[in-house]
Amino acid sequence: MLPFGLPGYTIDFHKGWLFHRGDLPPQQAYWGLLKNGTCNQGGSRYRLDDSQWRQVTLPHDYVVETSVVEGDDTPNTNHGLPEMWTFNQTHNYRGSFQYGPAWYRKRFGTPELPEGGRVYLMFDGIYRASDIYLNDCFVLHHESGYTGITADVTDFLFESQENVLAVRVDATEAEGWYYEGGGIYRGARLVVVPAVHFELFETFVSTKRISPHGLINVKTSICNVLDCESGAELRFTVMDPGGSAVAEGSQAVSLPVYGSAEAQLCFTVPNPRLWTMEDPALYTVKIDLVIDGAAADSVTQPFGIRTAVFDAKKGFLLNGKPVKLKGACCHQDHAGVGVAVPESVWEYRVKALLEMGSNALRTAHHPPAPELMAACDRMGMLVMCENRLLSVSDDNLAQYEQMIKSFRNCPSVVIWSTGNEEEGVQYSEIGRKTALTLKKLSHKLDPTRPVTLAIPLYRWLSSEEEPIDVILPLPDSLDVMGFNYAYFAWNEFTERFPDKPVVITEDTTQSGTRGGIETDGEHAVKADTYEEHEVVIGRLCERWERVDKNPALSGTFLWTGFDYRGETVPYLWPAISSQFGLMDTCGFPKDMYWYFKSLWSNQPMVYFTPHWTLGGIEDKFRGICCYTNCPQAELFINGKSQGVQEREPYRTIVWKDVSYEPGEAAVVGLDESGRKLCEYRCRTAGAPERIMIRLQNVSSPAAGDAAIFEVSVTDGQGTVVPYASNLLSFAVEGGQFLGAGNGDPASHEQDTHPVRRAYGGLCQAIALITEPEFALRVTSHGLQPATYRVEAKP
Repeated sequence: MLPFGLPGYTIDFHKGWLFHRGDLPPQQAYWGLLKNGTCNQGGSRYRLDDSQWRQVTLPHDYVVETSVVEGDDTPNTNHGLPEMWTFNQTHNYRGSFQYGPAWYRKRFGTPELPEGGRVYLMFDGIYRASDIYLNDCFVLHHESGYTGITADVTDFLFESQENVLAVRVDATEAEGWYYEGGGIYRGARLVVVPAVHFELFETFVSTKRISPHGLINVKTSICNVLDCESGAELRFTVMDPGGSAVAEGSQAVSLPVYGSAEAQLCFTVPNPRLWTMEDPALYTVKIDLVIDGAAADSVTQPFGIRTAVFDAKKGFLLNGKPVKLKGACCHQDHAGVGVAVPESVWEYRVKALLEMGSNALRTAHHPPAPELMAACDRMGMLVMCENRLLSVSDDNLAQYEQMIKSFRNCPSVVIWSTGNEEEGVQYSEIGRKTALTLKKLSHKLDPTRPVTLAIPLYRWLSSEEEPIDVILPLPDSLDVMGFNYAYFAWNEFTERFPDKPVVITEDTTQSGTRGGIETDGEHAVKADTYEEHEVVIGRLCERWERVDKNPALSGTFLWTGFDYRGETVPYLWPAISSQFGLMDTCGFPKDMYWYFKSLWSNQPMVYFTPHWTLGGIEDKFRGICCYTNCPQAELFINGKSQGVQEREPYRTIVWKDVSYEPGEAAVVGLDESGRKLCEYRCRTAGAPERIMIRLQNVSSPAAGDAAIFEVSVTDGQGTVVPYASNLLSFAVEGGQFLGAGNGDPASHEQDTHPVRRAYGGLCQAIALITEPEFALRVTSHGLQPATYRVEAKP
């Protein structure tokens, strides 16, 4: 279910699209000498012969289908960014992919309409600068690549012949400094409503009180497009997470001619089941619009009963209980599919963070996909929902309003972010006034959540000037102060401003390349040496300890949860993706994933690096680094104990004075008395012999799910070969191959081709299940092939 309830009924618009890469002139027919109804040239033309266009299904990212090209994909400009951002001129900030314009077309019949009914066309996201045409008529232009699009298209529809919808997309220009893809990359639908109907995005459910009974307020708005006044009755029913009715009621409402009327509903839920991270209980309220005794329209809105407060002295409180935010910043790019992320892949990503011990996600740096927010609601992930740009232009105010209205019913959302690192204005009076205007708008649309802004202090890292003073009085325009890095200022700010809540909106992971043993800049491999490791862990330890021990600091959001294409720090070409992630672009864990799991997870865990297949590079071995949350751990090499070591708070355990021996290494996590709590074992791998496939994301998939498969190259005993880079070929029966990735930051293989090399012995394939009998077969020269079969539910 989408996080926003929709009136009337919806018609899915994900299938039946035709696609053309490139442009068809004229690009702006509507703005020339032509008039409405005669936008009949180029891709918008009703009678255009599109028989040779390619069929695609939404979501669709056409940029990820392209080859990467050597060289910088940025223009020779710094886009007005501060001087410190000049690295974007040399680091391929969009991933060296080929952007540009494209066209989509779809034919469909006119839905049956009640008298006076209306039809709305909805897109959840098109990247970007989209022009929408219907039946040779211009509908609208939408600049943003991240906010939804809603248009009343009733008057553009034919009554008795096929309709042709055309969408021109132009991904040439960038909104961010990272890979952004291109195309209709989120969901699409028609919404059909009667003449008197609930207005879209105007139903807002909020919790007023949670004890002893839940006090809930619902605000909604009803639209009347008839040429006469209308009286109506609102009847509502509240269902608990198990589907039982727990509250109901009614209220009369009077509707003006061609106007709308707001209505407020208030009800109590006895002994509510609160939405928590451990138990993300979701209620629904169904509101029927009754006219002359008959239901004219209805809307069903999911919601959670909970309170969320940021306190200057106690930090973040969920339902009155302190919770330290253990967050990760996440872009929307995933291996194989680019930004066209299916719902089940969003669930996979949220689950990967939860398994690490993370409890919060920041939608960096733009409004998110509805499917991501629905997954966070269902799975108990707290969210900082972020605006794309700190601006009060009419267009940007509309984008901010759209974001809040779309996701204000999500119990997972606990704070709004008005922007990220706005160094161009944040130190000025303009920045203060802009932030204040956005805060006021936020409180008007949603008085239940606070507002923050991600503020860096890059320019003053080495200055003698007082760093906090340069951003004053901007914090006065925020409910919660947000710091990006600037760790030197955290404690000082809480001391100087004891009444202002603080959250660390962004901090470093100090991450690198998955499985890297030695640094190799030529192939974009970044590995911490053992000497560097202690320095890196020391920095991370100091920062998390500062957050953990200071109750005034609500928590932190690490940069980033996953690697993403573009912003190729720390390397230039051949790198095409970042290496900030705790996980790579596939979601395969890196070393720092295990470190933060040792800090954040409550379940006993232990893990060690490096892997135990070091043939040919034994001289690089300097010892074992163990990540654990157990009080102590014991190392065994080929069954022989190498001693027990205690874990210092926030630290790792390192065995330096040990030698590498092929065979098996194991670390056992122990409690204070020496009782075994957990263990991790790693064997030396032999030569690559077999392919193994594991379904990663859904235990019981259904037709329509995007299934994620971990494909590994193993020896004859099933041990992953960590140096394997075999070329793998994928074949799908009963479904559609969507793409593959391997987490290699310098991989130039096309994601959507059914061929991919393993990296570090691993690869990931994503396929859409369309039939009850589904199979993925993976082959490689010289390896025993593998087939994974799925009996999909209807």
